[in-house]
Amino acid sequence: MVIEPQQPGVPRIALECDGAKYHSSAEAYAWDVFRQQQLEKYGFVFYRIWSTNWWDASDRELEKLLTFIKGQQAPVVQSSLFG
Repeated sequence: MVIEPQQPGVPRIALECDGAKYHSSAEAYAWDVFRQQQLEKYGFVFYRIWSTNWWDASDRELEKLLTFIKGQQAPVVQSSLFG
């Protein structure tokens, strides 16, 4: 899923919900790493929710996600060494 910000300069968040069984395969893990790297090249920030954490404490995981989203709300300011 993608969380699309409403204000300019705030990065899009790629939200991935994964199961532990899916990542038991080396191929699946390698594909996920590749996909995450590609999305990050295009300015996405990545957030992953593991199914085991969600099933154990969905309220806590939702709170962590909301805190992460709020932390991304400040626009990214480009700076330059040359002024």
